[in-house]
Amino acid sequence: MNPIVQKLRDIHFDERHCGGRLGFYDGLPDFEAPRKTALLTSASDPLDIVLALFLLNENVPIEQVMEVFTEADLYALRTMSLIRIDADTVSAPVNLFPCTGHYIATDRRTFPKNNRPEFNRIMWLYPESYMLAGLVDRTRPVRKALDLGVGSGIHALKATQHSEEVIGVDINLRAIEFSTFNRRLNGIQNVEFRLGDLYEPVNGMRFDLIVSNPPFNPSPTVKAGTDYWSGGASGEEILSRIIGGLDEHLTENGVCHIITLLCHQRSGPTYREKLDSWLAGGLKKFDVMAHVTDQGRYFSRHDQNYFFDQDFEERERFLRAAFERFEFGIISIRRSQSGEGHYYHGPAWTSLPLFDPDARVRAPITDRTFEESAARSQLWDATR
Repeated sequence: MNPIVQKLRDIHFDERHCGGRLGFYDGLPDFEAPRKTALLTSASDPLDIVLALFLLNENVPIEQVMEVFTEADLYALRTMSLIRIDADTVSAPVNLFPCTGHYIATDRRTFPKNNRPEFNRIMWLYPESYMLAGLVDRTRPVRKALDLGVGSGIHALKATQHSEEVIGVDINLRAIEFSTFNRRLNGIQNVEFRLGDLYEPVNGMRFDLIVSNPPFNPSPTVKAGTDYWSGGASGEEILSRIIGGLDEHLTENGVCHIITLLCHQRSGPTYREKLDSWLAGGLKKFDVMAHVTDQGRYFSRHDQNYFFDQDFEERERFLRAAFERFEFGIISIRRSQSGEGHYYHGPAWTSLPLFDPDARVRAPITDRTFEESAARSQLWDATR
C-alpha cells in the first residue's frame, strides 16, 4: 500500500489540486459536477488520469494508466480491489478520496436504480463528511474517541490525529471491512472497529470525543439503519438514540459532534423540547449548540441514490404532510460547565467560505465557541 499512497501524494492527489481541475463548491473540490463530461484527453497528465479513474469512475485506457502506475502498482491495486482490468481498459469499482492528508475508499456515488445490492453500501464522501471532519477541534488532546456509524472510517481515522485510542462502531459488517482497509491504507494503528448497534459494543465505556454522521433521511418504507441514509419515518430514530446515550458514555469534559438533518414535524414538540427529552437529565445538564441552515429545497429533492425505494412524487407528498421544515447542520453537545445548561439554535457565525483551499475548516468548534453561543443565547432570551 505504501508505494501507491506515495505515488498519489507525488502527483498532488489532494483537495487543493483536485479543486484546481474540477472547480470548487463552497470551498470544497466539486467532485459531482464534472461527471457531465469526460476529463481525459490525449494530453492528460497523471492527476487527470487518477481523477478520471478514482473520482469520476471513467473507463481509462490501460496505456494512460501505465503513465502513472507500474505493472507492480497495477497488481497491487487489483489485489486491493481498487481497480478492475478488462482487456485494454481500467476501471475502479470504488471511489478513492483525498481527505486532509488521508485517502478514503468508499462505494461509488451512483448505481443503477433497479439494481439494489444485497449488501449495505458505504457512503460516498459528501461535503458533510468533510464538514464534520473539519469542525472537530484537532488541537484538543483526547484519551478515548468514539465514532458511531463509522461507514468508511473517515471520522475515526481523523480522530487518531489527536487521540490515544479510537473506536469505530457500525452495525454493517461491510463498513467494518471498509474502515479496516482505510486504516491499513493510511498506516494508522491506534484505532479499532467493532460490529454492533451504536453503543452496544462499548457498553460501560466513556469517551472524551464522540462523533457521528448517522442516517437521517425520513423514510416511511425503510427501517432506520437499514442503509446509510434512512433515519426511519421521523428521520431521527438513530439521532435520538445517539443523544440519549451521551450521559452514560460522555466523560465529564467530553464533547459530541453530530452532523444531521433536523426534522421539524407539523405536529409535535419543538426541537428544544426534543433535545430536552432525549438527553438524560434534560437540557439543564448540557450545553447544546445547533449550528444549522434552512433546507427548504429538501422537500422536492430528486436524488435516486437516497430514495430509489419510492417515487419522487410519493416522497414529496409524505414529507409535506408530515414535516413543516428542515434544517441541516452540526449539533454539538457537552456537559454543562456551570450546572445551568444553555441551548443555541441558529446559524453559525463563521465567515464564508467555510473551507480553505486545502479543505480545512477555517473555524473549528472549540470551548470558546460554546462560550460565545451561551452569550448569544442569553442575549436572544433577553430580547424575547
